Amino acid sequence: MRDAAGKLAAEPVDDGAWREQRVCSVQKGPEAGIADLTVTAERVRPAVADASHTGPGTARYALGRGAWADADKAVVYVDCISPKLPGADGATPAVLAVRAWNRTFPQGDAAKYREANLALAHAASVALAKELGCRDNGGLPDKLTVRELPAG
Repeated sequence: MRDAAGKLAAEPVDDGAWREQRVCSVQKGPEAGIADLTVTAERVRPAVADASHTGPGTARYALGRGAWADADKAVVYVDCISPKLPGADGATPAVLAVRAWNRTFPQGDAAKYREANLALAHAASVALAKELGCRDNGGLPDKLTVRELPAG
């Protein structure tokens, strides 16, 4: 997390090309060649976080600035005011997106996979907010309470 947070903090306020930073990856075996599970973080524009993020099997959650998940992925958006982030040390926060991607195409109870992905993205979001020193943890609770929002 320290490495990803440092790279996020080193990026310019807005050069139009923020980069996704890998937090961690898990592979089932060396022959896989691609991570089965990856957690990433990046700075995004507010409009990205505020988009509807709907689709088949997608649920939205009351968490941080907003969150959504499906059986393959979860994203938690965090408003971070921190002296460590250029341009986000005053009243205007940096918007961070923390993603947990499950590339194994899970089969079975989609709601359980959504919540598992959300739990992983939440844990990484809290760790990132703490590492960056985001005011009030970026609005994230230390312990996840899953509150699904109505569709729409």
